[in-house]
Amino acid sequence: MMRRLEIRPVVSRRLRAALLLVLMLAGLSLSQSSLTGWLLTGVLVALGGVFMQAWLAASHRPPALSLSFRPLVAHVLDANGAERPLRCTRLSVYPWLMVLHAELEANKRQIIVLLPDSLADASGDEWRQLLVWAKLMRRQIALN
Repeated sequence: MMRRLEIRPVVSRRLRAALLLVLMLAGLSLSQSSLTGWLLTGVLVALGGVFMQAWLAASHRPPALSLSFRPLVAHVLDANGAERPLRCTRLSVYPWLMVLHAELEANKRQIIVLLPDSLADASGDEWRQLLVWAKLMRRQIALN
């Protein structure tokens, strides 16, 4: 196993497709509801606002990460290649999805969503290594 893993994620097409699917399902369910008039208009405006916020969040490129196995730490790589510490506060790991809740310096919170297609030049091996790192990090978070 590698001691250090650098990933430079890209915007996930699967995440955008899932958002469109959720929007279509919400529209279908609203068409079958008994809402009319101003109430329906309000729900549609709220749905549109939530969708636009999610779309913009999904369109932001996740930061480049440097993950280390020994010691088990994470860093964000800035444009100059300098590493800034990243403190993982919560981590959700599934075989097809990873959601990393983290804090940068000065308590700036960030949520990083990674899917297998978020790793631009990744082989399946790099995704598996990322999953192993995430599972180890979850254990470490649970112990603290």
